[in-house]
Amino acid sequence: LVAAGVKKLPQEMIQQHIELSRLLDVKNTYTLFTMQQMQLLAFVMSDLEVHGIRALSLKGPLLAVDLYGNPEMRYSHDLDILVSEADFEKACERLEAGGFQEKISALNKTSKRRRIQEKQQGIIHRMYIRDDFCIELHWKISHRWDEPFDALWERRSRKKLLGKQISCLGDLDNLSY
Repeated sequence: LVAAGVKKLPQEMIQQHIELSRLLDVKNTYTLFTMQQMQLLAFVMSDLEVHGIRALSLKGPLLAVDLYGNPEMRYSHDLDILVSEADFEKACERLEAGGFQEKISALNKTSKRRRIQEKQQGIIHRMYIRDDFCIELHWKISHRWDEPFDALWERRSRKKLLGKQISCLGDLDNLSY
């Protein structure tokens, strides 16, 4: 928001204050990253749909468009995608087929350890990394909100992103974000 205000200042003022120029450079970097995230989100959501996996985009660029009319006004470190628990493993496989690698720690080194950890600690997502991009794949929104995926899917909204229809949380469900 500050960068948007700085951009409206006279060019001479921006050039006189190096901090303002640096701020605009950072904003441009975030803008490029956000555009790349949008391309990635459109691709991943389309891939999941083609493979019969129902998926909902959470937060991220589409929420920024709803809130501010502009995806670059809300920076997101990662993309969050919600799938049903039944489709979770299949969705993980699709991300891996797309070149993503699960972020591995000592606690989830093997699939057996991962399942034990998920049951004992109630882990409801896995993180996947490719290049500079991170996707958090969720099978449940949160520990405090135990809404079945099918109910969220029935109330979903569809938004256009780069020419593709993307399913997101419905407006009422999106209030929590």
